[in-house]
Amino acid sequence: MTYGFTESTFETITVPDTEFLLLDDCTLAFFIGFRNKTMWHLLQNKSDQYKVFHIPKSNGKKRIIHAPSPLMKVFLHRLHARLLLPLQEQLGDHVTAYRPSRSIVDAVSRHIPACDICDTAPKGQTPQQHTCPKQGVYIKMDLKNFFPSTRRAWIRHYFQSIGYSFHVSGLLANLMTVPIKNSKGIDDDKYRGTPRQQFFHGTPQGAPTSGAICNLVANHRFDQRILEYFNDRNKREGLESPWDWRYSRYADDLTITCGQDIPAAEKKEIAKDVTQIVESSGYKINRAKTRIASAFYRRKMLGIVMNQKPNIEYNEYLRIRAIVHNCMVSGIETQHERAGMTTPEELLQYLRGKVSFIRQVHSDKGDKLKAELDVAIDNWKAHDK
Repeated sequence: MTYGFTESTFETITVPDTEFLLLDDCTLAFFIGFRNKTMWHLLQNKSDQYKVFHIPKSNGKKRIIHAPSPLMKVFLHRLHARLLLPLQEQLGDHVTAYRPSRSIVDAVSRHIPACDICDTAPKGQTPQQHTCPKQGVYIKMDLKNFFPSTRRAWIRHYFQSIGYSFHVSGLLANLMTVPIKNSKGIDDDKYRGTPRQQFFHGTPQGAPTSGAICNLVANHRFDQRILEYFNDRNKREGLESPWDWRYSRYADDLTITCGQDIPAAEKKEIAKDVTQIVESSGYKINRAKTRIASAFYRRKMLGIVMNQKPNIEYNEYLRIRAIVHNCMVSGIETQHERAGMTTPEELLQYLRGKVSFIRQVHSDKGDKLKAELDVAIDNWKAHDK
């Protein structure tokens, strides 16, 4: 298979599926499956390998997306498959995002402890009054600017910590980062010629390697310290499953639970301790999104209700069901404006994502919605013909 050094011609080479020792730039390029000159072409022209655009957030702000060029995308996919995926397999169960063997339901299920009374009660019947581990502590925290905050120096330090040389670690860090403007607003496409202190290199949101390397760096910088903190609390307080302290991170969402309920002041102190651990590592906690729930508060994690078992929020399910039903009865082309979409294709893409999410959490409900959506799609295609 041939490509080339320019945009249309560069060469890739076959790499044997064996353990490989990365010594310098030549062995690194060979390990990934590219020639050395191609790798250096990408490094020296990195600013030209990404298309930058913005996506609006729900809070009115904009999220910066870096879309890699076809050449850079192939290169980073190779790097992700050959290097980062094997490294991620060594992470614990507390990290669930961007891992092929984990799902969003796995992340939520980790924080729903078993209860002999609740789990064995007949469907639709309220269990008798009892002390339940499902009604203990629930703390949710959020990292601010998770991807761009993961800096080039931190990535280099991580690879050095697992045994790579300074040279190879620096090359890997350069390949996985892009120039990020600072708080003064330096434009991404005008960083050349500006003083170095006006910008830094962070992880691009949109690159194939970003999720995995951010997982590995965050685990190295603060995840292990938080796990040690709660392991010490479990030993000190004599807590075992299902009453023990549990911690997980799904990308930038941090979740902490415990089967025992404690006073509000102590919950705030724990949240403060975790914030100190995270921010001492260089990341920032978005304090506006920190949630500390009481014992009988409806708990929601990653869009999933998790009081007794993973489930879809009922009002959200009814809303999606109504849209899908209307599309099946009246046609997709009649519903996109009513749903706030500009085109039927945009509505269809939105519904496919929502139905897929519901199927992950509740397969029975999701399968029924998918069947109705398939009928609506077939009717729409037949109408267009």
